Parts: sequence; structure tokens; C-alpha cells
Amino acid sequence: MLEGYELSGGGNLVYRDQVLRIANLNITNGNNRFYATGTVADRFDLNLVFNGAELERILPQLSGTLDINGVLRGPRSEPVAQFTLKGADLGYLDNFAGSVEAEIDLAPAEMSVKTTVRAGNLNLAGMQADEFGLQAEGTMSSHNLSAELVLEKSSLQVEASGSVEDHGWRGDIGGLVLSDARFGSWAQQDSTQLRAGPDEAVLDRFCLSSAENQLCAQARWGKATGWSLALDGLKLALSSLNDWGLLEQKIAGVVSADFKVEGIDTSIVSGTGNVAVPELEVELGPNPYYEQFIWYDTRASFSIQDQDLTTTFQTRFVDDSRISGTISLEDGVAFSGEFSDLPLQGSIEADLKELDILSVVTSDFLLPKGSLYANLDLIGTLANPGIEGDVLLQEGDLRIPMLGAHLT
Repeated sequence: MLEGYELSGGGNLVYRDQVLRIANLNITNGNNRFYATGTVADRFDLNLVFNGAELERILPQLSGTLDINGVLRGPRSEPVAQFTLKGADLGYLDNFAGSVEAEIDLAPAEMSVKTTVRAGNLNLAGMQADEFGLQAEGTMSSHNLSAELVLEKSSLQVEASGSVEDHGWRGDIGGLVLSDARFGSWAQQDSTQLRAGPDEAVLDRFCLSSAENQLCAQARWGKATGWSLALDGLKLALSSLNDWGLLEQKIAGVVSADFKVEGIDTSIVSGTGNVAVPELEVELGPNPYYEQFIWYDTRASFSIQDQDLTTTFQTRFVDDSRISGTISLEDGVAFSGEFSDLPLQGSIEADLKELDILSVVTSDFLLPKGSLYANLDLIGTLANPGIEGDVLLQEGDLRIPMLGAHLT
């Protein structure tokens, strides 16, 4: 009996002079069938067949059909096994594969394997994929891998070579290509080394690029030392936001950035980051004021130290107007209360040569003119911020269209 279902069949097995001869061994379980024929002696010469048309008879959680053909050849000390596998509508619990095909060559004495796997119409733990492919060849101490994953609107290809050592896996990852219908094709620049084990994992500098855009990262985790993540050499051509359909207004410029964060368990201990945009241009379209905004020398940075978060920023407009400032959030990283209750500290300095540049965004309710210089301190909390400081308005002119008011 197997899972409550009756087994039936027969065959001819003869053991003589340390040789086992199997002739037409045929075992059935409903529409499932196992067949074997050949000899087992100093040398193997064995053929194996499994036809599974009712897999639920073997294990209730299984469904679909599975056919396996195998041969076992060679001397007992160095046997070689070859299998081919073909499945359709395979299911196990909430996992499903519409089709599966595989070829597997095993040499147990050498601990080597060569395999090719293709699967289609997958649903694994809620993730759906159109196709998945895997090729692997080598031994535990030296092997090569390549994989491909195709989703509805994106695909991933990657290659790796490495070895399994006492403390985990060490190898090189290369040839990674990520393609997406919206975000285009991103390709790995150079191979990178990955070391992963139970006590430590290290990813050396890993870079993906697409046209003018670039993303580079390196990471380290140690069971006893904590973790770190560094993103460096980041570049984003802002026109890509238009190409990707994320922004309708035409925008131009290149953002450069780098970040580094360190921590222990789920806590951030320290971090730094810098963002720079040498020139930023936003097309506003026809309007009575400005058809474009241009910023120069826009920079921002942040630092995390002793759980405090500090941010600085600066930018310059086309008319040489300038805004700069610093914002600090005490305990901003580890604050356990409501985020809006964080204490706020900072300062803002603004030197606006022509206030009418603001009309582009305030024209529905405010039309300012003149120049303004402000040196302000920020106090209070995020929910209830306060401002203290000096403001100097020269040649000021303020119109409020909805009230019909004109202040000079």
C-alpha cells in the first residue's frame, strides 16, 4: 500500500555470484508505473522508467504528470547516472509549474553534476513567471551556473562560477542583465565576487548600468560585527523619468549620489550620503511667467551619528538666487514615538533676487515681486514647526488674485 492505494506488478529478479539481474520489473499504483531492467554487479547496467499520471496517489499534495527516464552505467566505484525528466501541470501545495523539462548527469564518485532545467508557467509562493531556465556543471569545489527568469514584462539573466568551502560559498557573479518593458535594459559592468556563509557574507562592488544611468553597491554582513551597505557612483539621467513614464514635465540633468549605512541587527548605527545635481532644468510649458526652471549647483547631504539625523542642502537659481539650510532631527533614527513628534532644529538662508520666479507655482493664489533675504531658525517638532529669524523684503509687491488685493 502507498498512501492507502494498492501496489501491484511483478518482474524477475535473480541474484547469483554477486550479480543482481533485473528483468522487466514493473510496479503500478493506479496509473503510476515504475519499470526497471538490467544488472547490478561490479558494473552497473540498469535502465529505470517512472511514469506518473496520478501523482496524488503517491503524495496527496502533488498533482499533474511526471515522466522520468534514467540509466545507471559504469563500474561500482565510479558509476554514472543520466536522467531525463518531463512534467506537465505539476503542483505541490500552492506552487505550480505548467511544464518542466530537465536533463541530469551525475557522477557521484567525483561529486560532479551537469544539469539543464527548463520550466514554464510558474507560480511559486505567489510569484508568477513565464519561464525559468537553469544550467549547472561542475563539482562542489568548482562549478559554473547560469540562470534565466522571464516574467510578464521583465527578464533576468545571470552567470556565476564558484566553489563550496568549509565556511560557505565563494564565487564570481557576472553577465547579469535585467530587462524591463518600462525601465529598459540594465547590464552588469564587471564580474563581482560574493562570499556567503553562516557567519559572514560579503558582496564586492557590483554595478549595473543602462545608457547614462548607473547603480553600484557593495555590502557586508558579519554575525559578530554587524552589517554595512554602500551605494556609490550612482548616476541618474533625469530625462529617464520622462522615458519611463514617471514624469510628464520635461526634465534634464544628471543626479550623482553616494550613500553608506552601517548597523547592527535592525538598528542603524551610522550613515552618510551625498547628492549633487550640477544643472537641473524643468520645462513648464507655455505660461505668463517662466517656461522653464533652471537650478545650478544643487547639493544635499545627510549624516547619521548617535541616532541623530542631520541634513544639509543648497541650490542656486538661474538669476543667482540661492537657498541653503540645515535640518537636524534629534534621535531621528531610533525615535520610538510618533514620527511627527520628533524635535526639529535647523536653519534656512534664502537670497531671492526676483520673487516673481515663484509665480510659476503660486500664481493661483499669490503673485509676489521684489527681492527677499531671510535668515531663519527652525524650532518645534515636525508636526508643529516654528520659525524665528530675520526677513528683509526690498521693492516688494504682492497681489492676491482671489481677493483682488494689491499690496506694495
